[in-house]
Amino acid sequence: MMYDTMKEKVESALEKGSVSAELVSSEEDQHIFQKWKQFSRNNHPAVVQVLLQSSIDTDITGHVMPNLIYVSREKHPKSPHNFKAGALNALIGFRYGSLVEDYYTGYRLHCEGWKSVLCNPPEPAFLGDVPKSLNDVLNQCKRWIIGLFEVSISRYCPITFGVRKISLGAGLAYSHMAFSGIWCIPIATYAVVPQLALINNRPLFPEPSNPWFYLYVYLFLAAYIQDMADFVSYNGTFMCWWSDQRMWLIRGLTAFPFGMMEFAFKQFNITTQGFNVTSKVMDDDQSKR
Repeated sequence: MMYDTMKEKVESALEKGSVSAELVSSEEDQHIFQKWKQFSRNNHPAVVQVLLQSSIDTDITGHVMPNLIYVSREKHPKSPHNFKAGALNALIGFRYGSLVEDYYTGYRLHCEGWKSVLCNPPEPAFLGDVPKSLNDVLNQCKRWIIGLFEVSISRYCPITFGVRKISLGAGLAYSHMAFSGIWCIPIATYAVVPQLALINNRPLFPEPSNPWFYLYVYLFLAAYIQDMADFVSYNGTFMCWWSDQRMWLIRGLTAFPFGMMEFAFKQFNITTQGFNVTSKVMDDDQSKR
């Protein structure tokens, strides 16, 4: 009920092009919204509004609230706009030149001497949207693979530039991400070769009577148990881990190889599919399912 009421208010404000007095309750909010008139979603000036101030605002328990600032870039029908550009540039200066601007920005900031800390409070600090269908997930993963390869062949390649600017460990960690699309090769091999060996009655692994068989069993179990333990230790569940394993194989056989091929085509100036924005909107049918 509360969501439907809020949705009606937002749609009403969009239709009118302004926020009327009956849509807001406090005088402070009315004063704020009176400054923004004749707005539309795609045609409005830049908006910077302080919503919370740490020196003034507290939560219901009396604890100080962090600063919360709303930033929206200017939009005009006759001017092109980059995705996420204006608001995020105003906050931390996003770096572009790759489809994975979040990875690229964090990597470059670390190379410039910035330090990062883990923020993992009991209550979620940030909420966001995710793709709602398998097709959107795979399209998004394919775009990530292309962007990561763009970073890996640039002058800021983590395995050459990163290990010199940050540290060997951090550089290798960023390199692992940058070249993650190559995982499609061992995944495809793992998916095809054992089945071909079984069909042709060719032994691929040692027989149980062979002492080397126990080494294979140990490596197999140790790798999966360690991965599951790491997953569960960060408040995951066994079923979530199992679903993640299945999705890893699906991505490795679809998004990863297609991302590699599209990246290779671009290097040879071969026409490929254009940029696809990942849909993160849930329609009524998806919501009911």
